[in-house]
Amino acid sequence: MFKNILKVAFRSLIRQKFYSLINITGLAVGLASCLFILIYISSELNFDKHNRSYEQIYRLNQTNIWSEENVRLTSGGPPVAALLKENYPEVEGSARVYQPGSYFITFEQPGQQSMAFEEKRLAGVDTSFISMFNFEWLAGSPQNALDEQNSVVITRSTANRYFGEVTNFNELVVGKMLKIDNGKTAQNVVVKGVIEDMPFASHFHFDFMFSIYTFKEMKRMEWSWIWSQCVTYVKLKEGTDVAALENKMADLPKKYAGNTIERVLEISYEEFEKKGKPWELFLLPLKDIHLRSEGITNPYPLDPVGSIDNLYVFGLAAIFIILLACINFMNLATARAAGRAREIGVRKTLGSNRESLIWQFLLESMIISAFAALLSLGICELLRPYFNELTDNTFHKPISEYSEITYFLPIATIITGLLAGIYPAFYLTRFQPVEVLKGRLPGSKGGEKRFRSFLVSMQFAVSTFMVISTALVLSQVKFMSNKDLGYNKENLFSIRHIEMLGGHSSSESETYNADKLNRQKALKEEVSKIPGVKIASQSNGMMPHIYYHDYFKSNATGKKFSLNHIITDVDFLNLIDVELLYGRNFNHEKGSDLNKVILNEAAVEQLGYTKGNYEKALGEFISYPYPSAPTFEVIGIMKDAKLEGGYNESQIGPIAVFLQSENINDYTKESFLTVKVEKNTDLHDLIGNIEQAWAKQSGGLPFQYFFVDDRFDALFKTEVKLGKVLGVFTFIAVLIAVLGLLGLVSYISEKKTKEIGIRKVLGASPIEILLLLSKEFTFLLIAGFLIAAPLSYYFISSWLANYADRVSISPLVFILALVGGLLLAWITISLQALKAIHLKAVDAIRTE
Repeated sequence: MFKNILKVAFRSLIRQKFYSLINITGLAVGLASCLFILIYISSELNFDKHNRSYEQIYRLNQTNIWSEENVRLTSGGPPVAALLKENYPEVEGSARVYQPGSYFITFEQPGQQSMAFEEKRLAGVDTSFISMFNFEWLAGSPQNALDEQNSVVITRSTANRYFGEVTNFNELVVGKMLKIDNGKTAQNVVVKGVIEDMPFASHFHFDFMFSIYTFKEMKRMEWSWIWSQCVTYVKLKEGTDVAALENKMADLPKKYAGNTIERVLEISYEEFEKKGKPWELFLLPLKDIHLRSEGITNPYPLDPVGSIDNLYVFGLAAIFIILLACINFMNLATARAAGRAREIGVRKTLGSNRESLIWQFLLESMIISAFAALLSLGICELLRPYFNELTDNTFHKPISEYSEITYFLPIATIITGLLAGIYPAFYLTRFQPVEVLKGRLPGSKGGEKRFRSFLVSMQFAVSTFMVISTALVLSQVKFMSNKDLGYNKENLFSIRHIEMLGGHSSSESETYNADKLNRQKALKEEVSKIPGVKIASQSNGMMPHIYYHDYFKSNATGKKFSLNHIITDVDFLNLIDVELLYGRNFNHEKGSDLNKVILNEAAVEQLGYTKGNYEKALGEFISYPYPSAPTFEVIGIMKDAKLEGGYNESQIGPIAVFLQSENINDYTKESFLTVKVEKNTDLHDLIGNIEQAWAKQSGGLPFQYFFVDDRFDALFKTEVKLGKVLGVFTFIAVLIAVLGLLGLVSYISEKKTKEIGIRKVLGASPIEILLLLSKEFTFLLIAGFLIAAPLSYYFISSWLANYADRVSISPLVFILALVGGLLLAWITISLQALKAIHLKAVDAIRTE
């Protein structure tokens, strides 16, 4: 019996090649899309699960005491980790991570070429860090690898990069010495261990893990609660009530941070809180770090984070796409009911019961679904490189190696087969043989047609919803990209590691410092002469990553306040075209400007001046809040500009611009020479000329650069990824809808062939025949739009609420979506209508 059912099913599919192809293609594209989304969502949800203590590890976040806004910070002061373990028995262990910035690391062997690279993925860590998290050790001992200062553990790929493709890491790597140099200090470190490369699904990826006190600033600043440079992790004992522990931790800053506040700000902790906001500590579970860190300020990100909201959106897209494919199947099956009804009538007359016929139709549906599942694997593998690039290496191995396909494809085949075939199976098999052989169908009274119209409307609604939502997401991305930041970020080309010029010295001698400064000055002068360079300026930071907060005070009032600042030369404000509202810019001719400062509007308000009175701040003096600190005179007030942070922060904080001098503390880890490029300049030639100038001063250091606007684009990488992925799946949804429409129009034009022939005999024009075929679908598309429009408006309004600055939802987007949908539908209908229009009237009338 089964063999017979299978044979009939294959014959039916072959006999209806066009409709079988539409169904298989639609389902295959839908399943491939769902498989991509499933693998991506699964990968995002599995971040950090390779750690055995996954459920017990938390990252410490704290109030961002530097910001006027009520936001949290991912990093804190060095002393916090040890105090958490000492004060709370619930804390089983604590560990710190310190990111010292980029270093040039060299392995030298006598008589052989040195191996030197700039390394960015490095960290100083406590010894407890390598026991808290799980690493696969290839050489060395996790118990004592980082016990000594100037020790380092490296990854397999790092070992291969410096020491060649080796397998015996204990003999050929462990014990070797590397030189690390950041342009300010240089020292030797010993490799004490080798670990396997960190898994893709980890929220941090380090190539080097140094003992934390390798970096001397850690020991020097270990007392400070406000030197917020350390990411702190804690491992809690099983069964710990996290909320109760957070409540207990509320007193920790008050108990221990007071000494830091008094030492730096010369006020008590109580006064500090009255002037600012409560200093609170929060615990974020390890399982939430990757997907639920949005809205937390992360000045020293270990790795880019994801978004749980994006996963919800992608999951919804997967449901919509597979629903569209199933609707296609049901639509075509019910539409062709008349053709199959006579077959069913004959088979029932010959003795087939309803149960066997139901199995017949379900099996046909399952076969289509199975073919589609197999085809979807090929589609996935074909498109895998594109999606791998789109999602930052999520699809880094062949599709067949993902465990998700072992359960997804069988389940999806069954569910889509049932979902797509169950209604046609039960609908078609309920026909009575006598009625259908006479040409009368139960559905001909309108029930079947109404159901099919409902499905078509839903299909149009889903695809329209996705089109509108995607268009508005892309509008928000474009809005953020083109947002007025208060200065010009276009055509800015920045050279990295100016601080490295002149090599390194074990002592900060005057001769050494003079050499570095002379090389930096010479580089700027030479670069400024290159054709296409409008202006050049050196700074210790570059937008949008200017995050160098310190405390200052007004000498007039004694008021202390947090101030972000950048250290530059005299050309910086001209470089970025920021507007100077009052006062003057720095002057080349005035050496006394080393003790001057330019503030933005927000900083002037910290001094106590309101809008309209900013000019009175000129001549004011500010200084660090400790005795005998140098003072800086306010000589200029610039317009508020978004030099700091991302696009999604509504307020612009206080910012100061200082000239480079010994009087200003510089805690930064990198310096830049940035040039403004003339429009229509050949960038290839320009970069080549700048690289030649760099080579003259750098002593062989690699030439590294970036365009500033690329840095800004990286700030909303998550939104760009969401827009691109949604765009791809919206295209797929529209494609599936068009395939379904094509099949339905093809069937209806066949069904109306005789009617069309009669109308042509009676003088109907091609336009009238086209309207005959398109009128019903036009109404259904409009109905689908009326369903989709309010739903997409609500959805996108909720999504945009996450942004301080957001695009307005324009009615034009909805109008264009409706018009575009109608045009696409009419074009699809026209392609099929042309066949009927060109058929001779005599042949059409003869058609039965």
